Amino acid sequence: YTNSHAGRPLPPGDGFVVYPGKDGPVDSMRWEVFREGLQDMRALHLLADLAGEKPSKAVRQLLALRPIRSMAVYPRSAAWILRSRQEVNRAIAAAVR
Repeated sequence: YTNSHAGRPLPPGDGFVVYPGKDGPVDSMRWEVFREGLQDMRALHLLADLAGEKPSKAVRQLLALRPIRSMAVYPRSAAWILRSRQEVNRAIAAAVR
């Protein structure tokens, strides 16, 4: 926990995805966020697959409502991320029905 930069070749937090814990490895926050991003990507792929003939259209319609303009201009609230994921989950549930 005291060395988060892997001896200084990397920015803090980039050197480790797990840390030693009392009862075994402890995931880093970076690893948890990465995992959540992969899960979001899998959900969007599932929605695209369930959409049928034009899979990317369903995902594009859902994402068109999102105010992501670039890698630098995007919503920064946790509520926005959670709300967006709930919309994806609802769209998947509706497509399964």
